[in-house]
Amino acid sequence: MSDEKMRYMAVLEGAEVDLKLLAHCFTTDEYRVTYGESPKIGRGKLYMLSASSLDLVPQEERRMVPNVNGTQIEGVFDLMWSTVADEAKRLLGAMNGAARLIQDQYKPVSVNSLHKFTLNGEWKGSSVTKPWGDTWRDYPMPSIQDGLPEMVRLWTRAGLESEAVQFALTMYGTMPITWTMLYMVYEVIKDDMKLMGRDLSDLISKKKESDFRKSANHARHPSQGPRHAFRTKLNPDNLVSFDRSKLIVHHLLNQWLGEKVGKVVTYSQ
Repeated sequence: MSDEKMRYMAVLEGAEVDLKLLAHCFTTDEYRVTYGESPKIGRGKLYMLSASSLDLVPQEERRMVPNVNGTQIEGVFDLMWSTVADEAKRLLGAMNGAARLIQDQYKPVSVNSLHKFTLNGEWKGSSVTKPWGDTWRDYPMPSIQDGLPEMVRLWTRAGLESEAVQFALTMYGTMPITWTMLYMVYEVIKDDMKLMGRDLSDLISKKKESDFRKSANHARHPSQGPRHAFRTKLNPDNLVSFDRSKLIVHHLLNQWLGEKVGKVVTYSQ
């Protein structure tokens, strides 16, 4: 069995504008999203994810399998596909979250299929997964000069190095934006700060935290994915809006990630 590494790549599925944003931000060998043709895959131009963590040595196993004429033939199976699928999903979890943090119109992309190439680009095999996505939205790409693509890469790297960051980014980037999701992200950050011996007030004011908690626990509009179903006795006018709460959690996530990567993106609140 050869110990030569192969380059496993994932064809990504989603809206063109979201795929374009990932290709705009992820341009290094550590993780890269490219747009181009791959004749062996035979589907025209595709967005494909590659990463240093997806350059792996295949684990091949030989098995006897039925032939069309009823006889048995020997087949070679690569046991790495499930590992590759898990790693691609892990990468996209962090990437989706980091991308949504700079563009709230972003919607998560997924893996359509997996492919294996030599490091010189020769196709060696494929594995198909289930696609999904939509194709109608549009938004401008951030400029390289404003530093946002670099921040997306830094946040993603932090997510791949920390279970807490990975969990928060994956939820923020892949779940529908609801009170439930926002509160889960808040809880991850609060728990992580506690483990570090820090208070959440180091990141956001106690008033903002209180406003968010009260609203998340008493909001009841079905379209906003409420956390609870009980009727609240609070006056809805005394709760901060869903949109304002999204900004609070966005700001909190940005500040927390700033603790991890050494700098934050400045947003107007």
